[in-house]
Amino acid sequence: LSVDEAREDTERIPRAIEHTAAPNSVCLRSSLILGPPVPLRNGCRKGFDTFIQFISSRLESAAPTVYYTNEYRSVVHIKDVVRAILHFLSIALSNNEQRGSQVYNLGGTTRASRYDIALAVASQLK
Repeated sequence: LSVDEAREDTERIPRAIEHTAAPNSVCLRSSLILGPPVPLRNGCRKGFDTFIQFISSRLESAAPTVYYTNEYRSVVHIKDVVRAILHFLSIALSNNEQRGSQVYNLGGTTRASRYDIALAVASQLK
C-alpha cells in the first residue's frame, strides 16, 4: 500500500460506522500504544513483544536499525486506553440516550517519531 492508500484505509472504518445498523456505536482509534510487555509470546507479527521491546533488543545487540524521523505518532499508554474503554462502556451501559455514532482518536498530547522513541528508550537503558 502507498501512504495515501493506507491513510484512506484507516479512514474507511470510522466513516462506515456512520452508516451501520448500530447507530450508537463508538470507534476508538489509537496510534502507538506503549506499556509493559504483552502477555502472549511473540505478541506482534514481527516476532517482538512490542515496539519498545524491539528497540531494546536492537540496542542491546548493537544491531544497526533505521528509525523513521519523518513519520509521527501520538503515543498513548495502555492504562489510558483501558480507562477510555471503561469510560465509554460505562456510558453505554448506564445511559439509554441516543448519541449517534462517534469516533475518538486516543492519543497523547505529544507527537513522536520512531527515532524519538528509540532515543527515549536508549536513555532509560543507560
